[in-house]
Amino acid sequence: MVIYLPIEVIFNSVELVPYILIELSILAVSLYINHIKWFNCSKIYFFFACIVSILPMMYVVPIGAGHEFLLLPVALLPALLFHNRWLGVIMFTLVIVLFFVVLNTREMVEAIIQATPEQLAFFRNIYIAGAFILTFTIAFYFRTIVNDFEKIIKKKNVLLKETKSEIELQHTEIKASINYAKRIQEAILPSSSLVEKYLKDSFIYYQPKDIIAGDFYWMHALPEPNGWDVNGDTILFSAADCTGHGVPGAMVSVVCNNALNQSVKEFGITQPNLILEKTRALVIETFSESIENVQDGMDLALCSLNLKTHELQFSGANNPLWIVRDGQILETKGNKHHVGKCDHMPDFNNHKIKESEVIKRILGGEKELYEILVKRNNQKLYRIIRSYIKDSAEIEDIMQDSYVKAFTKLYQFKLESTFSTWLIRIGINESLARLKEKGKLYHLNEQSYNLKSNTILEIPDSKQLNPQDKMIRNEAKQVLENAIDSLDIKYKTVYIMKEVEEMSIKEISIALDLTIANVKVRVHRSKDMLKEKLYEVTNDTNIFEFGLSKCDRITDKVMKLI
Repeated sequence: MVIYLPIEVIFNSVELVPYILIELSILAVSLYINHIKWFNCSKIYFFFACIVSILPMMYVVPIGAGHEFLLLPVALLPALLFHNRWLGVIMFTLVIVLFFVVLNTREMVEAIIQATPEQLAFFRNIYIAGAFILTFTIAFYFRTIVNDFEKIIKKKNVLLKETKSEIELQHTEIKASINYAKRIQEAILPSSSLVEKYLKDSFIYYQPKDIIAGDFYWMHALPEPNGWDVNGDTILFSAADCTGHGVPGAMVSVVCNNALNQSVKEFGITQPNLILEKTRALVIETFSESIENVQDGMDLALCSLNLKTHELQFSGANNPLWIVRDGQILETKGNKHHVGKCDHMPDFNNHKIKESEVIKRILGGEKELYEILVKRNNQKLYRIIRSYIKDSAEIEDIMQDSYVKAFTKLYQFKLESTFSTWLIRIGINESLARLKEKGKLYHLNEQSYNLKSNTILEIPDSKQLNPQDKMIRNEAKQVLENAIDSLDIKYKTVYIMKEVEEMSIKEISIALDLTIANVKVRVHRSKDMLKEKLYEVTNDTNIFEFGLSKCDRITDKVMKLI
C-alpha cells in the first residue's frame, strides 16, 4: 500500500490519497497490537483489516481496475495466519462470500473515481502483479515451513530409530531378566507331582497378571522331620495374594514364601493359625531392616488336612475357605487383617469341625458327615481289633459291623467321652463276640503267665484313649509289626496300648483291671522281648496301618450300609 501511494499520486493526483491513508492507518494498528504481544488478536485484526482495506476500494474505483485479482492472496491469508483448521475454513469461506457479494453489488454503486481505459489497464496489470507476488510469497512461505518441518521430522525419525533400538535392547534384557525370575519363582512353587500325590482330586488355576506374579500357592507334607506333633500324614496347603503385582509383588512373594517355610520347617509349627502368626512375625522382621515403614505382606487361606482322619483345619488372613457340598458353597471367613505389619494385629483364629458338631449334624439328618468319623477312626479301630483277630478280612467285617452299630445307636452317645472311645468299646465287644463263638476267650486280669500264644484275652471297656503319635521310624515298620505279632497276647495288648496308642499306666490299669505294678512289669517285659530287633527304632507308630485303599474301602462299605 505504501508503494502504491506514489503511483496513485502520479496518475490520479491526490484524489484517492485520503482513502489510501485510512487503509494504511487501519493496517498499522495491527503492528501495534503485535508489539504488545496480543498475537492472536493481531492475527484476527490483520485479516479483517485486509478485507476492509481491499473490498471497499472495489466500490471507489471503476469496474475493470482489477481489484478482484486480490481475491487469491486474501483467500490464502487464513491458512497462513490461523493454525486452527476450523477457524481457517470459516475465514476462507467468509472471504469468498464477501468477494462475490461485492462483485455482484458494485454495479449498483457509481464509482467515485473515473479513469481512462489506459489507466484501468495499467492498474489491472499492477493488481495482477501484486496478486501474483503475494500468492507466490505466501506459497514460498508455506514451502519454507514445510521444508523446516520435514528436516525436523527427519531428525526426529533418526532419533526415534536410535531410541527405539536402545529401548528394544533394554526391553530384551529386562524381559530376559524377568523370565529368569519367573523360572526362579516357579521353582519355589509346589511341583505338580507333589500336588497329585497328596491331593489327587485337585486342580490349580494359576494365571499371573504379568510374567511374574505377586500370587503364589504353597504346599508342604508332614510329618517332617520326625517328632513333630501331628496325628498321621498331614498336608499343609495355601493360596496367597501378596501386595503388588509384577516384579514388586514377586519380591514380596519370595519373602512370604520363605517365611511360611521357616515357620513350618525350622520352627516345627503345624497348626494353621500359629503358622500365620509366626509367618507374620518373620515378614515384619524381614522388612524392619528398612528405614521406611514397609507394611507389605499377603492375604492368604491356609489349610491343614489329615489324610488319614480327613480332619480339615483352616486359618485365613482376609481370605475365606469355601467348601462345596451337595451343590452348596459353605464359607468360613478368615480374620480381617493381612500377614504383615498393620496398626491392629490380633491373633489369627483356627477353624475346624469339632467332633460334637459333626455328631449333632449327623443326628440332624446329614448322614454323609459320618464319613468324617469313619476316616478319623479307621486306623485306631483297626489296630485295636487286630490285637484280637489276625485275619484281615474278618477284621474289616468287624470294623464294618462296629461302624454300622455305632451309627444306629448314635442317638445314645452322650458326648461325655470321645467318639473313638465309644467306638473302640463297640469294636472290642464285636471282637470278643467272634472269639466266644470260637471258644478262645480269656480274661486279661488272670495272673497266669503260662497262657498259650494263640489265645485271645478279653479287655474290659476303656474310659479314654489318647491320640497316637509318631514313634518308630518308617524303615523299621515291618520289623516292628512282625515283632509285636510274635508277643504273647497279654504283652502285645499292653504294648500296643502303652507305646502305640500312648495310654497312661493308670488308664491301662483301669481298662484291663490290673494293678499299676503289674502293668509296668508287662510293659518292661514286652520291651525286653522286642529289644534285639527294635534297637533305636522304637518311636514309630505307623504300624498295622489301615490307610489309603483299605481306609477308602471300609469307608465306602459303611456309607453304603447306613
